[in-house]
Parts: sequence; structure tokens; C-alpha cells
Amino acid sequence: MIDGLLLAAGYSSRMGEFKPLLEHNGLPFVVGIARKMSRVCRRVVVVLGYRGDDIRAAFASQPPIKTLELVENPRFDHGMFTSLQAGLTALMDVDWALYHFADQPHVPEEFYTEFVRCVQSEFDCIQPVHRGRKGHPLLLSRSLFAPIQSVRQDGTLRDVIRESHARVNLWECPFPQVLHDFDTPGDLERA
Repeated sequence: MIDGLLLAAGYSSRMGEFKPLLEHNGLPFVVGIARKMSRVCRRVVVVLGYRGDDIRAAFASQPPIKTLELVENPRFDHGMFTSLQAGLTALMDVDWALYHFADQPHVPEEFYTEFVRCVQSEFDCIQPVHRGRKGHPLLLSRSLFAPIQSVRQDGTLRDVIRESHARVNLWECPFPQVLHDFDTPGDLERA
């Protein structure tokens, strides 16, 4: 059982505009990503923080995603890791989380279908790799949920994976989009 976890809580300060609501293929980033995730996930949990009401309005203005759940991270201004922790609280009854950021709207649908086929019980984390470079999103096993929840808010997922000796499967994939996110206006121009 796989649920999606999409982080859309941050300030987007490097972009200068609010990334979750920028458009790709006619949809706000956050809506387009959630739609693609919903095709392979039992449900999609979107973590809100800054401008949460605007994201709610964006979803409300589109055809509904039946499996969508919006949750608030009251500590979003303490960093992205707190949004991961807040989202996992809503996913405690699931085997795997498809962990995604709101700044990768260009990852194609085919990626998700192939990625979830990589789930195997002998791993704790599955990460896509393209031409030897690690990318995102990630698949996180339930075995990592408690270690992630127990870390202070200034922790990182990388630290949790290293300290818990997580078994990571690096999946070499044909999708270069897993290497790129949109952090600055220049990233958008290059895309």
C-alpha cells in the first residue's frame, strides 16, 4: 500500500514567486503533481504551510482528486523536515510513502508507474538515479517513519537514512527529470 506525500509548505524564497501555484501544462504545480501521484497512490497527502488557503483554493478550482487530503504543518517555518514529519503523521497506516516536492511538476506520468514497481520489502528507501546521479522523488518504507518522527526539527532525511543504516535501492531510470527541480527563475527559463 503506497500513499503519496507532497510537500507544499515552504516560502519559495529563492524563486521570488510561490512555486506550488506556478503553472506547468496549464495546472498549478501542486495540482498537476498530485494528479499524477493519485494514479499510483491510494491517497495523496499534501502538506500545507505558507499560503495554505491559496493552495486549498487552487485544488477547489479544479476537478476533484478523490484521494486527496490536505494537512497543515504549523511548524513549516522551521524547515522542510518538519513538513515531512507532519505529513508522515497522516500516513501511519501505510506501507510506503511516495515522497515528493512541489517543484518537480515536469516528472512524466510514466515515471510514477515504473517507480512504484520498484517496491520490495528488503529495502527501506528507493531513490531514482539517472546516469549515475541521484534524484527525487523517493519511496520511503514504513520502517523509516518512526526514525524520521523521532529526529529534532533541524534534522535531515539524509541523516536518518545514514544513522538508521537504511537499506537503499538506487533505481537507474531513463527519466532525466528526476534530477531537476525549479528553485530559481533561471531554472524555469532553462526548462
